[in-house]
Amino acid sequence: MSYRDQYTLGGLALYAAIVPAVVVALSAPVVTLAFAAGALTALAVSHVRAGDDGSAAANEDVRASARTRSVER
Repeated sequence: MSYRDQYTLGGLALYAAIVPAVVVALSAPVVTLAFAAGALTALAVSHVRAGDDGSAAANEDVRASARTRSVER
C-alpha cells in the first residue's frame, strides 16, 4: 500500500483547512486576554501620566497656565 492510497487530495485539503482553524480557536482566549491586559495597562499609564486627579484635561490646563505665566514675565 503506497502513500497515495492512504491520502486523498480532499482529505489533505480538509486537514489543511482544519488545522489552522483549530490553532486560531485555541489561541483566541490568549489573544483576548493579551488585548485586555494591554488596554488596562494603557489606561493605567494614561492615569499616571495625567497627574494626581487622573484628568488629562486638567493637566493640559496646568500646562496652559504655565505658558501664560511665562509669557507675562
